Amino acid sequence: QSFKTRYGLKKNVIIYLGQLNGAQYASLAINAFRTIMKKRNDTSLLVVGGGSMLDSLKEEAKDIESVVFTGFVKDEEVPLLLDVADIAVACFEENRITRAKSPLKIAEYLGSGKAIVASDVGEVPYMIGKAGVLVPPGDSEAIAEACLSLLSDPARMQKLRMNARKRAEKMFNWEHTAKNMLKSYSFFGQTPRSSAARYQSKKG
Repeated sequence: QSFKTRYGLKKNVIIYLGQLNGAQYASLAINAFRTIMKKRNDTSLLVVGGGSMLDSLKEEAKDIESVVFTGFVKDEEVPLLLDVADIAVACFEENRITRAKSPLKIAEYLGSGKAIVASDVGEVPYMIGKAGVLVPPGDSEAIAEACLSLLSDPARMQKLRMNARKRAEKMFNWEHTAKNMLKSYSFFGQTPRSSAARYQSKKG
């Protein structure tokens, strides 16, 4: 049985993936979907993840048709859930934490080849590249508008999916990771070798 059938999802699926604790980021996705449902009734919002705010978020969304909460899921189920989605949302407020954030969900979205709508904050623009649409942080209306625009333009959405896979291949390989590590060492005025040597000298 497919996840689309299991959860009774509609033709188009927007997914939000994340731990539902503390920060109100999932609320941004829910509020955006409230706007989307006023213009389209062929779309579901799939909220994947568990956490202390799950019940309150369910209460918040109880008057919106076709918002589905999975609760906690096993790691191996995440790619299967992402596979049924057309658009993946990564929404954030702008604050000290998000300005320094490289969200794991972006990596998962890219690896799954999703068209992404994300808040323009922190490392998000760099991570996404040309694989998504950036919107102002904390703006649920902008999220809704971006999703509606993509849903009405399948060719553009397909292009973003292709870009996502290419971006994932470029970003998440050992060579790229090594280059970033060397850049970090250079920024701090040291090399991997000098750092190790310094550690050894301290031991002596």
